[in-house]
Amino acid sequence: GFTTISLQFDNRTIQRPGREVILGGTHRPRGQAGRRHGNSMTSAEARSRAADIIVRAGPVGDRRVTRPRREHWRSKVAAKLTGEASEMPGPADYQNVLAHLAAIIESAHDAVIGENLEGVITSWNQGAENVFGYPSEEAIGSNAAILIPDPRMHAEREILDRIARGERVQSFDTIRRHRDGRLIDVCLTISPIRDATGKIDGVSKIAHDITERKQVELKLAHLSAIVESTDDAIVSTTFDGIITSWNRGAERLFGYTEEEAVGQHAGFLIPSDQANEEP
Repeated sequence: GFTTISLQFDNRTIQRPGREVILGGTHRPRGQAGRRHGNSMTSAEARSRAADIIVRAGPVGDRRVTRPRREHWRSKVAAKLTGEASEMPGPADYQNVLAHLAAIIESAHDAVIGENLEGVITSWNQGAENVFGYPSEEAIGSNAAILIPDPRMHAEREILDRIARGERVQSFDTIRRHRDGRLIDVCLTISPIRDATGKIDGVSKIAHDITERKQVELKLAHLSAIVESTDDAIVSTTFDGIITSWNRGAERLFGYTEEEAVGQHAGFLIPSDQANEEP
C-alpha cells in the first residue's frame, strides 16, 4: 500500500501517493501539522527529487520494470509537479505498464528465465517451456542445474559469480539439456537483476534455440571437408566466369594456389586455341 505525502512548493500543496520523506521546503504527511526545514534545495530541485521518490515508491520502482520505463514515468511525475502536465500516473497506469511488459515476455519465442544468485528459478515464460520442455509449475523453484549438462556446471557457476560482482557477460553459444534428456544448442544472454537499492540479487537469462542453425553449420562443414580432401579439382564460378572457390585438388592439378585463383576469370585456365570450347 501507499502512504500519502503532501508537498508544498511556491505556496502550492501537492498530495500524491508515496513514501514519507523530508525535503527542503515544507513537507507534511496528510493529517499532521507541517514542520519547517531548511531550504537546502530550490523548488525546482525539490520537485525533481519528489518525482524520484514518488516513482520509486510506486510499482514502477519494481526491479522488473526497465530503466527507460521508469524514466518515462519519472518524467510524467516531474511534469505534473512543475505544472506542465494535467494528469498524474495512477495505480491503474502502473498496472498497465506491468501487464504490458508481462505480456511481451510471456509471448516471446525465446526462453526468458529469472534466477536468484543461488541458481534457483524464479520466473519462467512460455518460450522457456517450448525450448526446454518443463512447464512453469515444475521449473519454478527448481535449480537451473536441471538444464545444464554436468561438464558445464563449473562454467555456469563462474558466470553467476561474475554477474554478482557487477561484471558484464557477453552473449555466448552453449549447450543445455531438454526435459527429455537430449542436448540442445542455445545462444544465451545473461543480465543482472537489481533490487530497489541497486544491489544485484539475481539474473535474467534469454536463451535462443540455435539447434537447427548448428546442424546446418555441421552439414556445411562436412561437405566442405569432402570437397577439400578429394583428389579431383573442384572449382566454382559465377555466371560471368569469376572463380569463387578452389580446392586442394585444383591446386594440385593446375598449380595455382587458392589465393591466386579465386577472383580471377576462369579463362586463364583454358589454352587460347581452345577458348571457343568454353561455353
